[in-house]
Amino acid sequence: MAQGSASSGTVGLALKTELRILKTLTIYTLTNTLCGVPKRMKPAEDNDETYTSVIQTYKVMHRSTFELASIEGLTQPQFYAMRVIARNGAMLMNEIGDKMLVTPANVTGIVDRLEQKRLIRRMPRLGDRRATIVELTPEGMALQEKVATRYSQFVHRALEALTTDEQQTLRNLLEKLRREMSRSTGRSVRGAGHEEGLRTPPEHRSGPNSEIDD
Repeated sequence: MAQGSASSGTVGLALKTELRILKTLTIYTLTNTLCGVPKRMKPAEDNDETYTSVIQTYKVMHRSTFELASIEGLTQPQFYAMRVIARNGAMLMNEIGDKMLVTPANVTGIVDRLEQKRLIRRMPRLGDRRATIVELTPEGMALQEKVATRYSQFVHRALEALTTDEQQTLRNLLEKLRREMSRSTGRSVRGAGHEEGLRTPPEHRSGPNSEIDD
């Protein structure tokens, strides 16, 4: 009889313990559901990995553009300049520099080499012979379209791996990152980059005496 009482007491204690645990879990679940779980601070390693991923993606894009342009005997800045002119029509030299975010000296070097290849031509501006207008020749237009088509196909194949929603999320996140980085460095968002081409970072410059290997 004493053994039965002891057994009942053990079962009762176990049941009370289980009920106490269940009550605690229920309170914890309801509290977190109503109040939300506090977000943990991401360690610096997470930030480093995210930034590294962005840089690695940029490097793949940069290398791909370089390879596509070099097949046709162009440098990347030369292709960017031709792309800017193709999109905007005949342009002033300083306008090309503004679009590419490069110095006037760089623009002059790029245009000089494109002119030597008969891909662009320079003309004095009507009413102001001190200003020079640059436009693509028929050969330049055809070559620009050829390289641009190959690059578009490359981008299209890469983005096919992402759904429409994922692409929209990616655009939103990149825009948010670009705005924050521009704000942190005191630069305007517009000056942070253009689709026509960015100022080449130091690690990608191959010209020994210039900002960009034109």
